[in-house]
Amino acid sequence: MRIWLGEGEAKRINTTMGRFTQSQTNQLATLAFFITTTLGAIASFAPYSDGKPSEFRLFSFHPLCLFTSLGLFVVGKLYKTLGGYQNTKLHGNLSFLGSLCLSVGVAAIYQNKENNDKPHFTSQHSQYALYLLAVIFFLLLNGLFGLHPDCGKVKTNKNIRKIHHWGGK
Repeated sequence: MRIWLGEGEAKRINTTMGRFTQSQTNQLATLAFFITTTLGAIASFAPYSDGKPSEFRLFSFHPLCLFTSLGLFVVGKLYKTLGGYQNTKLHGNLSFLGSLCLSVGVAAIYQNKENNDKPHFTSQHSQYALYLLAVIFFLLLNGLFGLHPDCGKVKTNKNIRKIHHWGGK
């Protein structure tokens, strides 16, 4: 956008918001993680019947861990958008922790179904979850072994980076 600033020539001014600063990202990341883990905690103790709060049980790990993993993935993405070596490593570490939380959440619901003698992966919800789990672990392996800033085998390959970027969305 060109704006006339009086005498002299018009100057180009960037009117887009641009990236956040490190301090803004820290604040936004804290807020995002707090919100997602709070939602997970609320969902873990949500009423199941008669409007009475339930007790924490094996199934409770499912929403708690999945919301926590969502928070870790969001925070990892926020830091990755800042760029730089340290933020890239932090993105990888948070994504790895998010994948672990996701695995615990899936394992909890799987074991809960086993304990109650119910069939697995019969609903669309569970089938979508299985698909997303596979995609997330593909992205994790892709980032860990292919795009790692220290030892990634294809870290400069633009196609692999684009797949990783778009797959994470």
